[in-house]
Amino acid sequence: MTDNKTIAQWYKRLINFIIDTFIIGLLLSWPYLLYFIHGQKYVLFGCFLIYFLYYFCMEFFTGQTVGQRITGTIPLTNKLKKPSFFRSFIRSVVRLFWVEIISFNGARPVSWHDQVSGTRMFIQSKTKSPDKPGLNK
Repeated sequence: MTDNKTIAQWYKRLINFIIDTFIIGLLLSWPYLLYFIHGQKYVLFGCFLIYFLYYFCMEFFTGQTVGQRITGTIPLTNKLKKPSFFRSFIRSVVRLFWVEIISFNGARPVSWHDQVSGTRMFIQSKTKSPDKPGLNK
């Protein structure tokens, strides 16, 4: 299972959320261009698409979002492996349900997007352990 000493604290996850939300906010200016070109019906779709693609592409292709990189946290499966395409996809889909933010409670929060995808947020070490990628020794 997981080593409780390496699970990211709630405040690091909050900082991740704030940084990533700021970046997504900058990216969300693009759907408003659709409003001027095609009308209002594409704006909401564009916003959800950018929100989903930001998290999915960053976590699947680079392993971390910008917020996670800054705070030194990394999402891994319960077996301490990098999330697969499917797990990254599920994490990102569940994030679209914004009410999932209420799932963060306690000193070691496990959000719905973690529970459903079978992942957790860990503290990344400076030196990588050969058997556990990105974890503290």
